[in-house]
Amino acid sequence: MKSKFSLIYNLVIFFVGVLFIVLWANDMKVFELVSQGLGIAFVVLGSLAMTAFFVRRSNEKEAQLNQSLWALVPQVASLILGLALIFAAGAFADAFSLFFALLLIVAAVMKFWILFAARRVVALPWWLFVMPVLVMVCGIVLLAMGLDKVGILLSLIVGIVFVVYSVHSLVEYLIYSSLEKTIKASSTDVDNASIIDIKS
Repeated sequence: MKSKFSLIYNLVIFFVGVLFIVLWANDMKVFELVSQGLGIAFVVLGSLAMTAFFVRRSNEKEAQLNQSLWALVPQVASLILGLALIFAAGAFADAFSLFFALLLIVAAVMKFWILFAARRVVALPWWLFVMPVLVMVCGIVLLAMGLDKVGILLSLIVGIVFVVYSVHSLVEYLIYSSLEKTIKASSTDVDNASIIDIKS
């Protein structure tokens, strides 16, 4: 809850949510753009890996060449998948819509787990549990209604949820830090009082 990774992770979630909202506001097909973005990433990574493979291949002996050719399979697969994601983005958009709807439920479950784990250390306010409940309900309702009925609004909903989730995590972090410091200060006062009693 207090790690730098958690802070960076929530900042990324926040900016992704804002990006989804902005793209939706500009009447852009968000999930097709997600597909194309991932496709470009796969193509770039696959191309870099293949370039490194052929550079290394020129330095290998002939006996090792046949074995090393099998290492080319993942790079070729990455290129093919990347091109498919780019040029067939519309076909993959439905899959990404389902993925993000399911992601809301998974994120809510993870948030519950984090909050209950933190509650063993400090007494968190009950209203922190409201957000994950709403996110889970939102995900379930989206799946129950059918993603085809929600349509382009799904990207807006996901964007809003991402922003709310990240802001909630920041508030949760601040409350947790404040309560933890209070507990440590109280325990220090008790220890100091015990030392004084023993000396006296």
